[in-house]
Amino acid sequence: MNEECFALQENGECRALDKNCHGHCAFYKPVWKHKKERRLANVKLSALPVEKQIHIADKYYAGCMPWEEEME
Repeated sequence: MNEECFALQENGECRALDKNCHGHCAFYKPVWKHKKERRLANVKLSALPVEKQIHIADKYYAGCMPWEEEME
């Protein structure tokens, strides 16, 4: 792996799995791929009806809609 994983912290711990990363992780994903997938997910979220967006924001994002900020 020559690209840094999106979840790898400076101390070697994994933000995604809450443990240390020791080499070949099955959940490894390069930063560029994580950003691309996040962007695509935000496009899909933005296309949902407003009521559904509010429900998702309340349940998973403490009432915020971060996908709106990225779409601007």
